[in-house]
Amino acid sequence: MLIHTKKHKMLSNTSIRSALVLIVLLIGFTLAASIYLNTFTNDMYEIRKTELQHIVSLAQNAIKPILARKHLGEISLGDARLQAAEIINRFIYFDEMGPNYVFLASYEGYTLVNPLEPDTVGTYEMQRQDLDGLMITKELLQTAKSGGGFVLYYESRTPGEIPQKKLSFVIGLPEIECYLGTGMYVGDIDRTYNALLEKLLFSGIIILVIIGFLQYYFMRPLLYGFNTLLRAFGDFRANPKSQPIISRQSYANGTEADVLINSFLELTNELLIHRKNIEKSEEKFRLAAQSANDVIWDWDADKRETSWSDKMRDILGHYPDGKNAHFEIIEDWIHADDRQRRRLALLEHFTEKSEFYLCEYRIIIPFTSERRWLLAKGKSVQNSEGVLVRIVGTLTDITEPKLRDEQIYHLAYYDSLTNLPNRSYLTERLSAELEASAMGDVAGALMFLDLNEFKRVNDLFGHSRGDQLLVHVANRLGSVLGDRGLLLRLGGDEFVILAPNLSGAAAEALAQEIVNESTYPYSYQDETFFVSVSIGIALYPEDGCDPDTLLVKADTAMYHVKESPSKGYSRFHPSMQEVALKKIRLENLLSKAIDRNELEVYYQPQIDLVSNRPVSIEALLRWQRPGKGHTQPADFIPIAEESGLIIPIGAWVLIQACNFCRHLHSLGLEDIYVTVNISTKQVEQPNFIRTVEDILAETGLHPHQLELEITESLFMNSFDACIQKFNQLKAMGLRLALDDFGTGYSSLTYLRHLPIDTLKMDKDFLQELHTENFSIVEAIIRLAHILNIKVVAEGVEVPEHVSFLCNVLCDRAQGYLFCKPVSEQEVIDFLSQFQRVAASTSK
Repeated sequence: MLIHTKKHKMLSNTSIRSALVLIVLLIGFTLAASIYLNTFTNDMYEIRKTELQHIVSLAQNAIKPILARKHLGEISLGDARLQAAEIINRFIYFDEMGPNYVFLASYEGYTLVNPLEPDTVGTYEMQRQDLDGLMITKELLQTAKSGGGFVLYYESRTPGEIPQKKLSFVIGLPEIECYLGTGMYVGDIDRTYNALLEKLLFSGIIILVIIGFLQYYFMRPLLYGFNTLLRAFGDFRANPKSQPIISRQSYANGTEADVLINSFLELTNELLIHRKNIEKSEEKFRLAAQSANDVIWDWDADKRETSWSDKMRDILGHYPDGKNAHFEIIEDWIHADDRQRRRLALLEHFTEKSEFYLCEYRIIIPFTSERRWLLAKGKSVQNSEGVLVRIVGTLTDITEPKLRDEQIYHLAYYDSLTNLPNRSYLTERLSAELEASAMGDVAGALMFLDLNEFKRVNDLFGHSRGDQLLVHVANRLGSVLGDRGLLLRLGGDEFVILAPNLSGAAAEALAQEIVNESTYPYSYQDETFFVSVSIGIALYPEDGCDPDTLLVKADTAMYHVKESPSKGYSRFHPSMQEVALKKIRLENLLSKAIDRNELEVYYQPQIDLVSNRPVSIEALLRWQRPGKGHTQPADFIPIAEESGLIIPIGAWVLIQACNFCRHLHSLGLEDIYVTVNISTKQVEQPNFIRTVEDILAETGLHPHQLELEITESLFMNSFDACIQKFNQLKAMGLRLALDDFGTGYSSLTYLRHLPIDTLKMDKDFLQELHTENFSIVEAIIRLAHILNIKVVAEGVEVPEHVSFLCNVLCDRAQGYLFCKPVSEQEVIDFLSQFQRVAASTSK
């Protein structure tokens, strides 16, 4: 009995010691597992944050084409938002906690995408706040606009539930004025940790209960089981990727040891499953980093070492030495103009003025001297004492979009031929100058330049030569201008000089320099061109405070120079605007003159110098304004030409002249034909030939009784096209006359190729009769007769003119000596008088 008692006591002590050992081991096991689970939870938290960033990045990439089209102005803001919302609405994904989504909201605070709660789309969320008073939507919007990042706040899963801590990652989309993001509830990760911990505690409680009731006969297998677990823990620690192998031969099903071993195996199995999930997430992150365009870098402030992702090789052509500091490496390569801006961006971030380090800069790669644009993003990490520990960030190669933006900018704001700034650039630059001028800071000059005779170069030598000439002109103007202003090309042969801080006198001096320089010819490719300039000057703010007004006044001054060329330039004066307004008023009145019966056709006869009788009459337009009397043709014909009114007016004159000529024939004056001046604008009309045919058919006049007068300026613009039309008119039977010969280019080529019947010498030849004019007139008449062309001398006013013209064998004469331009009845009386004389002579 004593022996049995001692044995029982010994067994009891052994049981107590064993139980205590087991309890200690259980506590140690629980603590170790708790530490491991805590580490696992932290890793899971960081991985989930990375997954949020990756998901938002994928969503952003999906709508990048829409953002690009909006940036180029191809679609409106509303259409861009709708198209982006349709794509983002399909971004529903599943994480370990169930379905999740990517949300899209406007900068104004309206929800655009929430696929799990579609009823919330279109709601205004700007006043939403959490338990701590944080304005959730405003915080998300501010974070997105400042470059993107994480926002932590409290929010209910469903209405009525207790708010839970939520972490969201957002980025801004400035192209469509929206922000994009997704989030997770932090408690989901905590619940995973708590579930595992509860299982562990549950297993421990089971063990403690079993220990309390175990007898000696059950302790040995339990202790053996603990030893087995200790070995299994060691194996699991040495090889955490595989589950420990435990022999189950010593344990009966349902025993405490069996339960303990099963709990351990379940726990390790769950840990392995979570480890595999973590490894899958890490693999996804690694693949995303490899496939992304960004370089991921991590700078250790203590060791001053940097780690880089492999993408750095694509940018630099090699992998930089990680032993050097990231900032020190990049600093040597950064473009000198960008270094200060980058330092300021870093300083603002280090001093917590900005949440993120964000900067664009250029680098010059030393190995290839290649220039590339980089977008650097980073976030600093500090310890509890506020000391910088590390900086983590990305580098994005934005060279292609930058170059594309530069190209688009250049196409939008620079002339493709001369590479000078264009009208769009002028509008923005001039607006800025005038705003500064309104503040009293600056004053300057705007000079409008137009090339004289440039159209002739284009027409005679082709547009290719004309373009080359414009390039030479631009270069010469730039060399004269120097740094005194900015030269721009508006289009065609129009240039503008914007000269800030240039006074009126200085602007005139500069204009004179340009005019002087333009007197020198332009020579290239064995050709010599003479092209002068006309310059109009407007001063600001004196002449205007907005771009349109200033340009109009400079243009008005330039046209004043063209109309009265003297020194080649002129400053704007209000009287010039009065002249322009007078022109506009005349144009308005002239447009109504036909309907008001204010226009009248006068006629001036042409006398045959051999038979001394009239053979034709020239139709001349007159404008009788009520209360103003006759308006001189020189005052309104140019206006009709510029405005295009000459086309309907010219057709009206042609109808009146043909009808009147038919009337003369009905009076017995069958030999008289009518000659009508034709404008360049009329001939240029595609239906000009058809118009003449219709008028002849309507009036019944025979084509041979109609002569059309043209000027040299008409066929200077398009000689071949004019020749074709003139040949058609000749084929119809019309007569053609070349007017004002001797005042223009008077090219023999035109006389040889134009199918003309009559050549009209300009009246200036008869104004001063001297030896040189005698020879010129005689040569013109001989040349015309050789080509079988009749010659009409205009401006015959005295008998000496007739005597001279008869001596040089001129065919016909026209002038005040015979008859001035008169009305229809007066010309009928004049012609009838000659008819009566001729009738009496024949008797």
